Amino acid sequence: MTNENTCELTGTLSWISQAILFFVAFIAVILIRHFERPQRPFVIWLFDMMKQTMGTVIQHFASIGLALFFTKEISDDPCIWYLTNYHADCIIGTIFNYFLNAICDKCFEKFDSSSLIYLKSGNYGIPPKCSAFGGQFFVWSIIVTFSKALTTIIVYFLSTPLNWISSILIWPLNFNKDAKIFILMAVEPIIVSSLVFIVQDFFLKRGGQRAVAQQQTTKHYVSLEDQNTNDILSQDEDQDEIDEISKRSMYPKQIKDIEIDTSSFP
Repeated sequence: MTNENTCELTGTLSWISQAILFFVAFIAVILIRHFERPQRPFVIWLFDMMKQTMGTVIQHFASIGLALFFTKEISDDPCIWYLTNYHADCIIGTIFNYFLNAICDKCFEKFDSSSLIYLKSGNYGIPPKCSAFGGQFFVWSIIVTFSKALTTIIVYFLSTPLNWISSILIWPLNFNKDAKIFILMAVEPIIVSSLVFIVQDFFLKRGGQRAVAQQQTTKHYVSLEDQNTNDILSQDEDQDEIDEISKRSMYPKQIKDIEIDTSSFP
């Protein structure tokens, strides 16, 4: 590979491509909101999107940094390593994110009676609390960072075959380094990242939907119990009132009978 075809991940075109990527990703997020059925409340949807967006940003810039680092060690083309890291994040990283998130949710479910239950992904409380979002944002950032570390280790030890595969995939784009930059950092991520975004949104919101449904069910049963208790108390009060009326209507008759009985004496 010639130096003329070597791409620059931190050049002007690269930053323009990333700006286009983030803009299109924003449009994709809006479309997800529009076509979602049933729709989450706006605040819950906003919290979920902010959480996942920041995780994606962490992985994106980590991939660029690792590509520049590994370029000095293994390959003279940073685009090869960026492509390798990007595909590893989309496939291996998403799998790690799913299982790590599931493990964390299972752990937080054990604290159903404490505030730690609000660290379960998607469960922001009723009504949604900013403190719950902050805690979940921190947990998700830890998950994404740990997942990225595991993915990087795998990529490093499998660098030879992965580098070879990426070189083959990138070979048709070597005719023009600017086209290669734009396709690798804008066109492909728009398609692949949108799919990953939808997949991760599915399992990130699922735990919250279950938790909210459970909370609503619990509140419903509590409401029914309160209603039944109020009905029983109301019935007791009505019965007491009936008994009181009966006593009042009975006393005059008893008095009258007593008077009649005493008048019969000589």
